Amino acid sequence: MAFAANALFYPVSFARADLIDLVRGAIDPAVLDTVEFAAEDGGESIRQLALPRLPGMDEVEVQQAQFQIQSISREMEISTYTVQQGPANQGVFLSLAQPGRVKKIEVEYTPPPAPPPDQGALHVVVRAAQKGAAGLQAGVPLLAASDFDPPGGMFPRALSGMTSTAIGGNRFLLRLPSVLGEAWLIQLAIGKSAVDLAPQAVPITIRSVTLDAVPDKVAVTLSTTNGETPLWSNPQLLLPSSGVQDISFTPLAQKELAAALKTAGNDAVTLPLTVKFTSASGGALGIVSKRLQGRYVVRPVEAAPTTIKLAGARATFSLSAPAGLTPQSSSFRIVARCKGWELNGGSTEPPLDDPSAGLRVTQSIAVAQSTVFEGSAFPLANVRLFLAAPVAAEAVVELHEDAAGAPAAIIGKPVVKQLEGDFRGWLDFECQPVSFTQAATKLWVVARVTKGEVFWFASNAQEASLISLNKGVSWGAPDPGLTGASALLLQLFHDRSSEPMSRAPIIRIESGPAPVVADLMQDAAALSAKEFAVDGYALPETVLSFYSRQAGAARVEQKLQLFSRSVVDLRIETAAIFYDPFAAGALRG
Repeated sequence: MAFAANALFYPVSFARADLIDLVRGAIDPAVLDTVEFAAEDGGESIRQLALPRLPGMDEVEVQQAQFQIQSISREMEISTYTVQQGPANQGVFLSLAQPGRVKKIEVEYTPPPAPPPDQGALHVVVRAAQKGAAGLQAGVPLLAASDFDPPGGMFPRALSGMTSTAIGGNRFLLRLPSVLGEAWLIQLAIGKSAVDLAPQAVPITIRSVTLDAVPDKVAVTLSTTNGETPLWSNPQLLLPSSGVQDISFTPLAQKELAAALKTAGNDAVTLPLTVKFTSASGGALGIVSKRLQGRYVVRPVEAAPTTIKLAGARATFSLSAPAGLTPQSSSFRIVARCKGWELNGGSTEPPLDDPSAGLRVTQSIAVAQSTVFEGSAFPLANVRLFLAAPVAAEAVVELHEDAAGAPAAIIGKPVVKQLEGDFRGWLDFECQPVSFTQAATKLWVVARVTKGEVFWFASNAQEASLISLNKGVSWGAPDPGLTGASALLLQLFHDRSSEPMSRAPIIRIESGPAPVVADLMQDAAALSAKEFAVDGYALPETVLSFYSRQAGAARVEQKLQLFSRSVVDLRIETAAIFYDPFAAGALRG
């Protein structure tokens, strides 16, 4: 399953209007991909890593939450340095409060007279210095301006890398190659080579110090419901040469976004994770990459797992999802448990329209409908009628042979069913199994009542039914002024449970008169002789596109119909519709 490969990243103080523009793509997200620590002592920067919020979502799934960061240096003039006179008044010590990379030093001194040519030239020298219990101790020369010729053919120039530029008023700007350390000694020295430099007793005043600043003691934390949770830290200077640093926190992101979804208000533009970056010094962090790969989930079936009974009639299958959003995909786990009964070939599928006409069955009027049972391999096991009872009633159904186009001898025993008042729908009259020897056997189904009355509804098929006013002694056609020549709604089921099923039952999904899925269980795997499962079933685009065409922001129901000629308990064990946060197309507000 594809997840969204994008993520929003922005300051926590971002205005709502700007946030809407960011989600809509009106702001280049790359401009927000640098975390600046502008103060000399660093500080904190609070950002949010987020997905666009979609209304009406039930869950959020996070596949990956990750940053890649890298140190970025910034030139920064500092004030937290100290100076100390050099040994024997020869130069000045420069000391930092913590390790740093010196880039520029502005110094002031009065240049001494030029030395004799045989003694060499005057140089500005920067030496290493060590902090110790006895104070600052001078170390070896590191840089000189100007530098010296190589001591040999296989050596580079000596003490090179620093320049000194006069900027007026006995002031000079020293440019260093980002020298890392805590303390240095700056002196004037005379010499013809690096090894014979002699320091001069010339006082030097430091006017400014500029660092090539990088973040120090960097920490990255996530604000959670339980407080600040550390994600990553570096106990020292984070140098650009350290390369890209990976920060991954997928399980934690899943937990926090799931909690955030439950509390997000309707006016929320995003579903965010709040990330805090801290540093003990100035500098910047570049966000090399950011990932919050995730998708939203809608549970379209209200009470999954749920079981839908299919028995030769259409059953409503409702799916609820937000209007105006475009689903990315869907996944269902469906299990079909077969009873072993099937709608007999002699019985047609029921009409799409809800029946409204038919015949009244009372204690003085019996009603009969002819039908055909096809096949001899399996016995008749069940008779279904579409009935209504305005008050409580007791209905009796009998199966009769055909003789000269009317009910003749009874087959088997009558089947009695109690109907509650206001009942309306298909009613099963399970009978003792009856086998037939012919390929097609004409039968009559007779309905009568011993209490109350029932209405037996008719289909649109043009086939005559009969009524009897003398308890079945004689039969005649009903008054054509009261009803048309329509067949009453009747279904016969045979029992094929004695034969193993070679495949899952055929189940259709319909939307109105149009079938949208011809065989729902086509790729099902057998769990047992009568149980089949399909895992990861994806609804067709024609079903999913319904929701994006609907207006408004509320969830809407799509009512589909399920139909199977097999008697099946269809269990919807899991149901999910997935949304790409960046492609669902419904930013509101």
